[in-house]
Amino acid sequence: MRKIISIILCILLACNIGVFAVAAETPEGVVNISTASALPGDQVEVIFHLVCSAGVKTLSFFDFTFDSSVLTLVESECQWLKDGKLHDIDFAKNTSIITFDDNTILDDDLLKLVFLADENAVVGTVVPISCSVAATKMIDKVESEISVSLVPGSVEITDSTVSLSDFDYEITDDGIIITGYNGNATDLEIPDSFEIDGSSYEVVGIAESAFEGNESLKSVVIPATVEYVEDYAFYDCTSLTSITVLGPETQIGEEAFGYYYISRTKDGIVEGVTIYGYQESTAEVYADTEDKIAFVPLEEQHTHDYSVLQSDDFYHWYKCTSCDATTEKEAHSGGTATCTEKAKCYFCGKEYGNDLGHANAYDVTGKAATCKETGLTDGRYCPDCKTWLVEQEVIPVDSTNHVGYGTETRDYVAATCEANGYTGDTYCLGCGNKIGNGAVINKLAHDFTVLQSDATDHWYKCTTRSLRCGIRRTCRS
Repeated sequence: MRKIISIILCILLACNIGVFAVAAETPEGVVNISTASALPGDQVEVIFHLVCSAGVKTLSFFDFTFDSSVLTLVESECQWLKDGKLHDIDFAKNTSIITFDDNTILDDDLLKLVFLADENAVVGTVVPISCSVAATKMIDKVESEISVSLVPGSVEITDSTVSLSDFDYEITDDGIIITGYNGNATDLEIPDSFEIDGSSYEVVGIAESAFEGNESLKSVVIPATVEYVEDYAFYDCTSLTSITVLGPETQIGEEAFGYYYISRTKDGIVEGVTIYGYQESTAEVYADTEDKIAFVPLEEQHTHDYSVLQSDDFYHWYKCTSCDATTEKEAHSGGTATCTEKAKCYFCGKEYGNDLGHANAYDVTGKAATCKETGLTDGRYCPDCKTWLVEQEVIPVDSTNHVGYGTETRDYVAATCEANGYTGDTYCLGCGNKIGNGAVINKLAHDFTVLQSDATDHWYKCTTRSLRCGIRRTCRS
């Protein structure tokens, strides 16, 4: 396929020489590259739109030019927006091509390039976007070149980040009323709310002359939360050409958007200014009765592009990139909570619910140290996260605790009539150490109960256990 594309490109390039050689020729098609704005560090899309009523067989954009120190192509995001017999983008060769089965009349967005603005890009920088273009159509079964002109586009680096400090405001029971503007944005999208000291306040009004005389604003988007725009709110904003009012019932005061300085058409319509709003809204009424300003219904302006994922603690939803329209909210689901972390929604990645808090943790009873073994203190263990909440600590050997091993007596000596005895010492069978001293057993008394005699005498003999005790007591009777 790459070889086929290369051959087609060579044909187109050869044909294109002829196209540029006829400078005075009226082009049969016009390519418009869109203009866009981006914050430093943000991605931005640039669209190539072709209008050609003569029909196109093959089209190629090549030799793309832009300031690469400010913008970088995000190649994985770039794509053809219209199907063809074949289409390809080859950034290595700085070319792109699409072919159709037959001559195709076009008034379409054809190609999308996505750029990443450098984080250090200077606000106010305008980067031109251009390229070369070549096209053919079938004439009498022969593929012939056609002339196509190109209107370059651009990307402007803007600072459209809006903070509360950019505004003068009042806080009422209903919400925030904007009374002045201190920022320098050229394209301003007024937030629908601000957070102050932990509480959220909706923007409900724009006071009289709040933006009067601002020469920087080129476009402004007023959120649906705004209930009224007072007289002269944007009066004498000499660069303001695009106003979007998202609230269908937002009350708009006298000359809120004053254009006395701009010329009118013969029909009395202010030139170069457009108000965008919903059909039969107060914005449409204002555009028709106040200054005769061109009005474009938001319903016709765009098809909702629900590609901005938003969420809160309980739900997620998509918001349109061009207005405040949203999809239905869906509850977070999926993910697994741990003892210390909440579950993460599988769809949007937002944490929700509660963590488990070691709900299944249990106490682990320790054991006492003995004369032979170390012990352990009490602990607490969570089986869910396999974590010791209270670590068990080792208790050193306790030489005084001999429980559970038993004892034995050593060095016992029995008492006799002739000598004292000894009860013996007590030893632990676990550690083998002596744990108790014995005591002396007093000598036994003689037991003269055995009467004995011979030819001349008789006597009593001691009968104690000692067989060697021969003590005799003479009978006196």
